[in-house]
Amino acid sequence: HPFGRFEVRRLLGQGSFSAVFEAFDPSLPRVVALKVPRPEVLVSPSLRRRFERDAEISAALHHPNIVPIYEVGHVGPVCYTVAEFI
Repeated sequence: HPFGRFEVRRLLGQGSFSAVFEAFDPSLPRVVALKVPRPEVLVSPSLRRRFERDAEISAALHHPNIVPIYEVGHVGPVCYTVAEFI
């Protein structure tokens, strides 16, 4: 299933705030973890900002035990983060 330029392959897991999918990024090309907030999260501007802030903070961290964030973006009104697939 396409999501922006990504080809979503399967659901890896979900929580109360977001879902994580295995996806393929054809522009690099590589398999990635695509994190997308649940639809109800995007209803509130404060929750949307929380998702974006979490992504910004995570992307700034560099440690061998932390999965690197490759990208933060939007497809229409839906924000997402892309991380290394482990």
